[in-house]
Amino acid sequence: MRISKLLTLSLTALSLSTLTACEAGSPGETEAETGAEAQVQAETPDDAFDLDHEFMTEQAVAFAGGEAREALVDFGAGPQTVPVLVRNGWVYFQGDMLLGRVDEVRFADALPGKGDHADHPGLEKAALSHRNPWPNGEVVFQIDTLAFPLGSPMRATILQAIASVNATSMLKVREKGALDFAYLRITRPADGVGCNSFVGYAPPPVTMEMHLAQDCSVGSIIHEFGHAGGLFHEQARADRDTQIRVLTNNIIDAMEPQFQTYIVNGLAGLDFGSFDFGSIMLYPSFNGFANDVARPTMNKRSCAANDFSAACTWSVQRDAYSGKDAAALSRQVTGDPLAKFKIRNVAHNQCLRPAGASIAEGATISVVVCDSNSKAQRWYTWRRPGMARDVIVNENSRHCLARNAAGTLIQTRCTSTDAARQFQFVGLGLFRGEQLQQSGGRCVFATSTDATVSNSCADTTSREFTRDYL
Repeated sequence: MRISKLLTLSLTALSLSTLTACEAGSPGETEAETGAEAQVQAETPDDAFDLDHEFMTEQAVAFAGGEAREALVDFGAGPQTVPVLVRNGWVYFQGDMLLGRVDEVRFADALPGKGDHADHPGLEKAALSHRNPWPNGEVVFQIDTLAFPLGSPMRATILQAIASVNATSMLKVREKGALDFAYLRITRPADGVGCNSFVGYAPPPVTMEMHLAQDCSVGSIIHEFGHAGGLFHEQARADRDTQIRVLTNNIIDAMEPQFQTYIVNGLAGLDFGSFDFGSIMLYPSFNGFANDVARPTMNKRSCAANDFSAACTWSVQRDAYSGKDAAALSRQVTGDPLAKFKIRNVAHNQCLRPAGASIAEGATISVVVCDSNSKAQRWYTWRRPGMARDVIVNENSRHCLARNAAGTLIQTRCTSTDAARQFQFVGLGLFRGEQLQQSGGRCVFATSTDATVSNSCADTTSREFTRDYL
């Protein structure tokens, strides 16, 4: 089945050329949330075309000339039949998510007796899992020098995006070494159109590629690395219908699968916190999937179904990962270890917790009565090979302990590049607790209400903690 000529004509009329929007199929539970999440909104429906031009040129033309198929894909819940598009020998899920080459994916419509594709080579391959995390959270890449020569502007754009990913998330994106056999090859798409990436990690012989047209921006590439890290689109969350309304009567029939939740697709996934209008993985309200591009395909659930005002629609954010995007990537990288613990201060016999059980970046750390049932009081450690110390991750927020410039102990998004986010539990001797030490002779110091990182590691009970495992 070919995509309708109506879509192709609409795209030509709009001078569109590529796609990029996505959500974090990511984890988490929330006790309480503080702080406003950023919301980027279109000023008016007319302005939406300018504000969302990048998204529309990234996403919509990716469907022109493609062939709609059904593939068997395993995202962790066993092989599931999902709608895909085949273009230029590659299989696409939800627009810009590459599942592999056509000979690496098993097509449901190629099973014996199904349609006219019974001899498709994909039949010989098993269903693939694309939700696996990269080992140690290291996304290994190699840039195609023929596509993006040394010194070229596009190569500089790619490296700028990689620097942002490394600085704002737990992912470590690094160049391929001689001993790396599994890597993400960054090259141009065959037809020069689109911004797309393989989803998650798969070992050889599966082909992992990221395809970037010359007009892919830094933000679009950051978005694609979100997919490479294992994130879904934000509007694919299981709970999205509590926050947004999908206006299916304005969506081109062949494009409706782009707006399905991962639950509808039968895929394994997790929602983190609340729906995030600031996610870099979110589609905009106005996009090239519409029958009438002057009207949105989605609006806010809090508004009437026919209210398309600026307050009820949104544009896309393509600057950097939001706090919840970063938290989802932390969960993807570190997993969900069983060895979680409370951090109890010996002097006050109370535990560390983000103030108000907040999941917000920058929330200060409070010292409160210990409660084993509080997810906000549960922590775990994680260390990538080569790191000198651990990051200490909060189970509730998936953010990490850190010190700010004033020395206050806070939680902030996890990265593996900042010494202010790395700690080491150091024992004080038999039948004693431990100190939380940082580089430079710094230690966590607790009062009866809050905690700081002091410039001293003197042996006092205010600097002594126990890990009470749950």
